[in-house]
Amino acid sequence: MSSSGLNFNAALLSREVHGASGGSNPISFIDEFYSSETVVKSFVNTGDLVGHKGCVNVVAFSKNGDLILTGSDDGDLRVWNASNRECLRTLSGHVTNVFAADFIGYGQSGNNEIVSGGNDADVRYYNLERGVTTVYRHHSKKVLKISVNPANPFIFLTCSADGTVRMFDVRKSYLDTDTTELQNLSHNNRDEFVVAQAFGGGRPERFDAADRHLQSVVVDYATVGGGSNSQGRRRRMDTTVYCVDMHPSDGYSFIASSALGDVRLFDLRMIRAFHANSYVNIFKNWELPGEAHPVTGCAFSHDGSEVVATILSDYIYTFDTRKNFEQEYGLNGQKGEKLSSWAAARQSRQRIPKVPEEECAGLDASGVKIASLGRYLVENDFLGVRQSRTKRRSSGVDAEGTEAAAHLDLPEHSSSDAPVPKRTKGQDADADAMQVDAHSITLKPGSTSKAKKCDSDDDDDDGLADLRAILDADDNDLDDSSNADDDEEGEDGLPRKTYLRKYTGHVSSMTIKGCGFYGRRSEWVVSGSDDARVYFWNKGTGELFNVLAGHEDVVNCVAAAPNYPLLATSGIDNVVKLWEPVGRLSEKQELKRQKMIESLVEEHRDPYASERAVDVGSMCTQQ
Repeated sequence: MSSSGLNFNAALLSREVHGASGGSNPISFIDEFYSSETVVKSFVNTGDLVGHKGCVNVVAFSKNGDLILTGSDDGDLRVWNASNRECLRTLSGHVTNVFAADFIGYGQSGNNEIVSGGNDADVRYYNLERGVTTVYRHHSKKVLKISVNPANPFIFLTCSADGTVRMFDVRKSYLDTDTTELQNLSHNNRDEFVVAQAFGGGRPERFDAADRHLQSVVVDYATVGGGSNSQGRRRRMDTTVYCVDMHPSDGYSFIASSALGDVRLFDLRMIRAFHANSYVNIFKNWELPGEAHPVTGCAFSHDGSEVVATILSDYIYTFDTRKNFEQEYGLNGQKGEKLSSWAAARQSRQRIPKVPEEECAGLDASGVKIASLGRYLVENDFLGVRQSRTKRRSSGVDAEGTEAAAHLDLPEHSSSDAPVPKRTKGQDADADAMQVDAHSITLKPGSTSKAKKCDSDDDDDDGLADLRAILDADDNDLDDSSNADDDEEGEDGLPRKTYLRKYTGHVSSMTIKGCGFYGRRSEWVVSGSDDARVYFWNKGTGELFNVLAGHEDVVNCVAAAPNYPLLATSGIDNVVKLWEPVGRLSEKQELKRQKMIESLVEEHRDPYASERAVDVGSMCTQQ
């Protein structure tokens, strides 16, 4: 039995035997049942919420789980009865797509007060008991996520494509707001001009006034550059903030994920001048090569000790909030520094310079000149190998009898120790026959072609050995170790990985998805997928445990009822699917589940090859 599972029969027996004498806590039993393997593996589709006329971009449960709130591309919010699946109320007001929504307030009022945000850049507060709605016109571009403060549920955070995280208190008055009676709301405002969501959404008249509403700004990711507009004002270069989530208990900590490729932990008491670099911790997979991959979703665990994040065209990761790699290892998360020897070797290989014309005399017909290229790199100490070679000779070790790693001025690191991303087929080909364009000079490691030397130099062979050692170290270290090695540090003193676990099997390259934990103690990680399925992983082991099939298109949202095992999922479909456990699976059902998981893991072993990537701006879900 895994750590996240429950021996359901044993727990039930324990409750029956010890419950009368107080030896069993009924609440504890409910918690264990809610999170048990029996429940997670037996979820089935038990009903649909039908009524929206567009993609359903957000699903949320009320605090007591009695109601379900949904928002759609049709511009409407709907409130549903979770028991009988009936639509109780439809709320209009947004001009276009609704991307974010949640219930707010204490007790019974938590079922009567709703906040929402959408592509029209408006944030709306609906008080169903009073029959009014207040609109806050502070964001300039689409609002993508809302997070309610659990310590004070009348306060909530919003994030937007305009690069800001803002905080609102529904008990306070703000500039640029107005209140309207719900009965006076209609769809007449659908004629108002709003930028298409693929281009950031929002209202153009607010683009140059984003810095006016400092009353609500908490963090501003935007930087200034690119000249001035027609009115002489400096243009803002916005970084989309995709997700924000409040700490589950402390009331002042929150995380935000963005197009910068990281998740930042902020403390409301420590943010300086709204600066996005005022974070107290930063979470990212430092191993990812190339430009930043947007982190489209993030969430705290039940106690705030862990964070889960989903990265576009990559995987899902969990991080320890108590571990600060940036401070502990003197790194700079804002500059995207790489970790471990494989990253250093990869960067070195990519920076190989062109050999000057005078170094290219006497090439043979194949254009191969391995020795002179190696000599050129070493003589110019391009990769810092001269010092390494000097140290090696002073120690009396001959170059021909030394392992490749000893030739490098890099930390020793075996291939099994280096955590690296999966390579595409194109990268595999590059590793097998890498070509370095240096004024028609082609370097192919392992080539048997003989090169004519420009001149005689005893360092040629040594330079070649150094160069080949660097290339070999890169290829040997490009190995998918994923979750295999849990040691915190390698021999080089750097962390082997900066995340707790990696969760694979799903596909997330077509749309912007959220992710989250499931279970009273966050025992499971859950996410939708491009393949129209819902995925469950064991948080502790990273093992893909169950997959729910039933949607006809991409699944972006997964929400869980707070008090009993009921899931609501949505995406590009116009319907919301509800899932409940049906009990222990038969042997045939269990075998089918296991085979499906095995086939999906194999099918999605390398799901992010370039030919499968698409422009997320073309999709209808939240961007």
